[in-house]
This record gives sequence, structure tokens and C-alpha cells, in this order.
Amino acid sequence: MKYIFVRHGKTHFNEIQLKQGWCDSPLTKQGIKEIENMAEQLKDYKIDAAYTSPILRAKYTAQIILKNHSVLLNEDDRLKEVNFGLLEGLPCLFVDKLQLESSNWLDDLQMDYTGYEGENVEDVIQRHFELLNDTEKKFQEQVNQEVELMYADLEKIIKKKQKERYIILAKEEQKNYESKINEKEICEKIRTDTIKAIKQKFSSILVEKGEKNKMIKVELLCLHDYTKSVGINSTNGYYSYMSGNFLVGIEKYLEDNKVMELKQRFEDFADDMEFAKYLEVNNLHLLLGSRYILKNRDYKVSAEYNKIMEDYETVYTAVLHNGIALKQNAIEVCIHDIDVSIHSPSIQEEVVHFDNSTGQYQYAILEGLPIDFEEDELTEFLYNNRKVINITAKISIQINEKPCGTIFTRKIDN
Repeated sequence: MKYIFVRHGKTHFNEIQLKQGWCDSPLTKQGIKEIENMAEQLKDYKIDAAYTSPILRAKYTAQIILKNHSVLLNEDDRLKEVNFGLLEGLPCLFVDKLQLESSNWLDDLQMDYTGYEGENVEDVIQRHFELLNDTEKKFQEQVNQEVELMYADLEKIIKKKQKERYIILAKEEQKNYESKINEKEICEKIRTDTIKAIKQKFSSILVEKGEKNKMIKVELLCLHDYTKSVGINSTNGYYSYMSGNFLVGIEKYLEDNKVMELKQRFEDFADDMEFAKYLEVNNLHLLLGSRYILKNRDYKVSAEYNKIMEDYETVYTAVLHNGIALKQNAIEVCIHDIDVSIHSPSIQEEVVHFDNSTGQYQYAILEGLPIDFEEDELTEFLYNNRKVINITAKISIQINEKPCGTIFTRKIDN
């Protein structure tokens, strides 16, 4: 930040040599001419703010200079000259004889009129510096506000450009999708692969025939994917997740029908060997679910525990946090069908924020960069850019023995 300091032009009191601080007198013709010359020298300078004391000679000086600049003039008492107190307006010759200031006071700062209800030079310097500090702070705040506005405008431009670009790309992707993708074939492939994966995982409880009138639906997967990705990888990598959801559906059915015992794995059993003994005594030889629940926790008994577990069939899955221990042939599960569908999501299916103040939807095309959409715009964009793959299993469960087994939880909620 740069400052331009200008002293007022020559006044009548200067001309007749009267002491002039807080008292006032008008500029002389010579004084006005001096300031007009100064104004000419400063006309090409960029002035962002102007400050003056409220004393008329200073205000008039500033007004002359600012004729060439569109700047608001700020008045501040802290810019006043030295207050000479009771000596204001008296002849300089008389005041000088009091020796209240040195002939070189600008350098040695020896000036003190406090004994005549005035002030010393330190008081003047202090209030001048206070004004300068406040001015710098105010100017910095203004700069910060302008920078924030600049970045806000820049962000709007970026978001607008990103939005335009991605809308065009989305339309192109939808055209490619319609020309290259056969949804029926993809759905059938996903269906076949899903059935195969689940049958391999749960062959010990699956049967080929079941009662259709007792079918239940189990949601295996709801995958939000980009239009351009459908048919490339599709559900690859999600079969472990779907197997977990398949078992969650079975657990819920067994729990709802109250055919399972319920135990807390780490509170109802003193140690891993007591847990293993419980499985043996209750003839629970099929273990399904969480590795955390079903594996031993004490590494010191790992060898002994694993030796016992050799006689058990164990299927670990993701998603399910519990462990299920079943008696041999206690249940039979039949997969009647796997439904696979692909559709473009609605606004309600996506993570979208509605801004009540603007009436627009904020949707993050890129992570961390939410972009404003009108409702019609967003609906069209989602249709072109996004696809949802839903996979649902239709199964029936035959219960051959009650209780079928035990569900082990980490902790039972009261």
C-alpha cells in the first residue's frame, strides 16, 4: 500500500504568521495556485481512497486535488495538526519565545504544548499512526472482499463451463449407449453370473425346488453407475457384497419367524473353546457370516480351535455383521429367480441438495464441486449420464427343524 501525503496550501494565518493548529483560516490565492499545481501532478495517479482532517483549509485542499478523481473524501479528526491549545491564533513570534518546540522539531520531536491545554508531538504521531493502521486494515478487508467476490465469480464461471461440458458429454454417452448397449443381454448376463456366484457360495443350503407361494424378495444390489460404464464392468467386484446381502435376507427371515436362538458371541462365552463346545453340543455344523464373529479371538488357542473347526463347514461373507450357526439340513433355500433391471435415476434417487433460496438443485458432477441445475436440466442430465442397476433375488426358505440354530451377535440391543 502506498500513501501520498499533501500539506494544505498557504493560508492567511501563514501569511501574517499567526499560530495555526486546530484553529482555521482560508487558503490564499497563492495557496490555491499551489494546490492546483499539485492536482495537475497527481491527476494520472490511481487514488483508491482519500482522507482529510475536518479543518476547512485541509478539506478545500483535498477537494481541489480530487477534482480529477472519482473518490469519496473521508474526514477524520485524527488527521488534525498539532493542537496549540491556548496559544492558537497568537503571533508566532510571541509563541516561539516560549521555547515549546525546537527549531529542528521534525527531526528531534521536541514539541510540547500540553502546559497550555494543547498536545505534544507524540500525541499527534500516535493518532496519525492509529489512522494509518485503521486505513490499512479497512483496505485489506476491502481487498479480501474483492478477492472473495472474484473467486466466487470465477467459481461460477468454472461451474458453468463444467456444466455445459458435462451436459454435452452426457448426451454423447447416451447416444453411444443407445446404439451399442443391449440392456436385455446385459441384464441376462448379470442374472446368470449372480445365480452362479450365489450357488457356489451357498451350495450347502440351496435346493432346486421350493414353494413359490412363500417367496420373499431379497435386495442384493442397487448400483449407481455412469452410462458409459454399463456393459464394461457392470457388477464385477460386487458378488461378495451381493452374497452378504443374500445372507442378510435369510437371517432376517429366520429371526422374524423366531426359529433361531440368539447369543452374544463375546459376553455369553468365556472364551473361544467354550464357544466351540457350544457349537458341538448343539450340533451346529454350518457356520455362515462374519469372520470376526466365527473365528477365534485368542491367538494362543488358534491351533486347537482350527483343528475343531475342520469338522465344520464355514462360509464367510461381507456385509453381515453377525454369525449364523445352523444344524445340518435345518433349512432349505430355493432361488426362484434373480431380477435385474437398469434404469435412469430420478432426482430423488441421487444425492442432491435443493436450495430453497434459489429454487435450484445442487448436484456434484465432480466430487466437491456441486453445480446448480434447474429441475428439467438435472432430470435430463441424469437420464443421459447415470444408470441404476437393481438386482433382487426371489427366494423361498423351508424350515425343517426348530430351532434351526443360533445367531451370534456382537451385542444384543435392549
